[in-house]
Amino acid sequence: MTKPVRVLCLALIMIFVPWTVSAQTTIAIELSAPDAEAFPQVSTFLRVRDAEGRFVSGLTADQVTVLENGAALAPVSLAEEMPGAQIVIAINPSPTFSVRDSNAISRYDTILAALLDWAGSRTDSRLDDLTLLANAAGDSVHFESYAVLKNALEDAPSDFREATPNLQTLAQAIDIAGDPTLRLGVGRAVLFITPNAEPETILSLEDITGRAVQAGVRVHVWMITSEAFFGSEGAQALQQLADETGGQLFAFSGVEGIPDPETYFAPLRSIYTLTYRSQVTASGPQQLAVEVRTETIQAVSPARTFELTVLPPNPILVTPPDEIFRALVPDVEGNFSAARRDPLTQTIEILIEFPDGYTRGLQRTTLYIDGQIAAENTEAPFDVFTWDLSAISADAEYRLTVEALDELGLSSISLETPVNVTVQPLPAGLGTAIRRNSSIITTILVVVAGAGLAVGLLRLRHRRPQLQEKNGSGKKSAAARDPIYQPIPAEPVTRPAPARRLPRWASRLQWPQRGAARGDPLAYLERLVVPNSLEALTPLPPFPIHTTEITLGTDASLATFVLEEPSVSDLHARILRNRDGQYFLSDNETIAGTWINYLSVNGETAKIEHGDILHFGRAGFRFRLNHPPQAIPPSIIPEETFP
Repeated sequence: MTKPVRVLCLALIMIFVPWTVSAQTTIAIELSAPDAEAFPQVSTFLRVRDAEGRFVSGLTADQVTVLENGAALAPVSLAEEMPGAQIVIAINPSPTFSVRDSNAISRYDTILAALLDWAGSRTDSRLDDLTLLANAAGDSVHFESYAVLKNALEDAPSDFREATPNLQTLAQAIDIAGDPTLRLGVGRAVLFITPNAEPETILSLEDITGRAVQAGVRVHVWMITSEAFFGSEGAQALQQLADETGGQLFAFSGVEGIPDPETYFAPLRSIYTLTYRSQVTASGPQQLAVEVRTETIQAVSPARTFELTVLPPNPILVTPPDEIFRALVPDVEGNFSAARRDPLTQTIEILIEFPDGYTRGLQRTTLYIDGQIAAENTEAPFDVFTWDLSAISADAEYRLTVEALDELGLSSISLETPVNVTVQPLPAGLGTAIRRNSSIITTILVVVAGAGLAVGLLRLRHRRPQLQEKNGSGKKSAAARDPIYQPIPAEPVTRPAPARRLPRWASRLQWPQRGAARGDPLAYLERLVVPNSLEALTPLPPFPIHTTEITLGTDASLATFVLEEPSVSDLHARILRNRDGQYFLSDNETIAGTWINYLSVNGETAKIEHGDILHFGRAGFRFRLNHPPQAIPPSIIPEETFP
């Protein structure tokens, strides 16, 4: 067969055998694995190639639609970049490379000449990362100069008559092409120069194909073999490698025209960086695709699946107060009113965690008190609340919770935190009793004054002097009219009014208990006050104990010592003194309890000593003897006296 006939036959084979060449016939859109590190913002790399395999440049954001789990979303940004490509030339030599034509030129020499021409045309580019691997030569890995690649190709051996082909070079090339780079979006490709694959290597070739797909490495194959093997099983396996990785296969027997490698690598140097705002609200696998619509392009990329864990925000109360004390505040005249207590507000701070690790914006945070909304933030800062305490006038326990709602509509509520609010009662005393009942007392005074005025007027009317002296005409004489001669009425005798029982309204007045002085007291009860409170500024005098038994409570008819404390019972406790001068405290089976040095008496009688701290409900006192026993000084024993 003459050479022209052989070339014609080869051309027919190239046209009608589909696995010999992988040509790009449609628009191709490639997506990299989505990056959700900044969720809910997700980014990915996008490449669009036309029917000839060229990179489609000049796309704008309005020409691209993101399809997230089937929902159409507009991109936040679309930027065209040129990060370059990571290219590996992998040579798997075989004796078939050394077959020469009639001009004594081997097949490999023809391939090498094409590679040198390509490398020489790229001397001005430093965007690419280049590597040369050859079974029979030293490797040149990760360099940026095409001049270095050209020198490495020239220095590589070209006599492969004794070479044994294997797939180790291809596996190594895919690993190097997939190495991390400093520039994001770098295209990755391998040009694999190899003979026809042997049947026993096909299974290994399938495994390597899967590794290349996972690493995003495009594999182009130049198969150097005889025409008889263009349709072999090994050639089909190499064709599948190229197809599944997005590459092309070129079969070379020594006479075919060699394609320009630049057509493989040029589309890989450019890329689009696409970002969008995700709407995912549930954990699990997510699907992402991109649709491109222009005047000449209408295509959708294959879907990429990625895993995403999405959890609602977790609000946490930051060191909430265990107890809040609302103290009375005197006015300018030193008077106290239930409406004047501090603090009026309490600041509540929270910390918002994102258990899924993705910090994102918030729509709202809400503070709940006993399940009711107490404060709400719809704009920053979201981590501070102001709790209004002005309406709280009695001791109570409140349950605090907070809720956080993020920009995706996910929300959660924190655990309940109890907070006790203690309200200082109005102080006891005659002046306080008068101020506390001022409205009643004012009414009484007005009524009494009015009644007294009416009685005085009536009595004055009936006691007018009856002057008898008249002149002849029946008129009073001048002496009778002269005030000097008027008789002085006798003063009425005032008799003490009999004691009367106070009416019911008067019994409601809170009069302080007063004890008559009975000489030197036996002991005292000193009130314990909260530091920096009103009681600390104006401490009450200690309560003296004169008798061998006193009772404590809120009912003046039952208690010797009246305590104005909501937690104290009517008759709460007794303090007794025996003949030996020892004191004992007993609880009257109360609800709030009686305590000695913070230990409950539990309805029993317990001995108390000088300096003990006593609690009757929440009212605290220190017990002191008027003549406390002297403390026994410690004795010091020299060390040398010990055996």
